[in-house]
Amino acid sequence: MKLIYVAGKMMADTAWEREQYIRHAEVAALNILKIGAAVHCPHAQCRFYDGEMPWGEWIKRDIEVLKRCDAIYMCSNWKSSTGATAEHDWALTHGMKICYALDEVEAYVKETDTSQDAAYSQPHEDPRRTAYVVELEKQVRSYNRALEKLERLGWTCSLEELPDKYEELQKKIKEAL
Repeated sequence: MKLIYVAGKMMADTAWEREQYIRHAEVAALNILKIGAAVHCPHAQCRFYDGEMPWGEWIKRDIEVLKRCDAIYMCSNWKSSTGATAEHDWALTHGMKICYALDEVEAYVKETDTSQDAAYSQPHEDPRRTAYVVELEKQVRSYNRALEKLERLGWTCSLEELPDKYEELQKKIKEAL
């Protein structure tokens, strides 16, 4: 399932105007959900946090979330927003899919839909098999966290240097699906 980031104007001179911008983004987010993608809408998440951090801290966090998304959807009012423009520029610079209309989002989601995504959405016949896959995925995440910790300590290593178990876990997950 693709994760789409919603970008658009949020800051305004009045509370009423700000709420209208937020509602505009929320409507877009709901439509993206109905298309079949997951969505991140910072407007909905941060609507009551006004003034709690400097703007630079907000955009830094927004870009961090954007890095984890597959595509960005630009609301129609994005060009008049400093934040949305920064998000757009980051997406453009990093080769991220940018959608300016909901039909573009729909086409992107349909063209990139994979059978692996479908496997997660269909119930497995044996619930123990699902639990098994979940446990294997936890172990893979544990290996990834270990790699991140080593990197923070200045140790550079690759997955190839970790025990062969990592590849074995990845293989078991694919087999179990």
